[in-house]
Amino acid sequence: MRISSIFIFFLVVALYGCKSDKNGVREIVEEDLIGEWVIFYATRNGKMTKSLEEGNFVFQDDNLVSSNLFNSSNSLNFTYDKGTINIEGDSLMSYLKVKKLKNDTLVLSSKMKVFEMEFYLSRQ
Repeated sequence: MRISSIFIFFLVVALYGCKSDKNGVREIVEEDLIGEWVIFYATRNGKMTKSLEEGNFVFQDDNLVSSNLFNSSNSLNFTYDKGTINIEGDSLMSYLKVKKLKNDTLVLSSKMKVFEMEFYLSRQ
């Protein structure tokens, strides 16, 4: 009896220790984004586009991001808050919405000029 009570206690503590939203999905934090991500699939206004394949984003832990999709080849400052990556200093892309992160696959959306973009990326 005592062993099962201890087991149940540790199970409850472990379940409460996992940060998750109401759907049981772990909340995405800035540290989850750090690394190099390569686009393997992209849509423009809901239709597949091959022009952005091999595009990439490199998020650094010092809040810098670089991408071959930016107007500048320089690394730019970024902030992450509640599912939105805000990018400072790029006129083409000022934000990215994090739609999903599962294992090594990240789905982002943004607006580039007049186009609604969606990027499917894999971690390198």
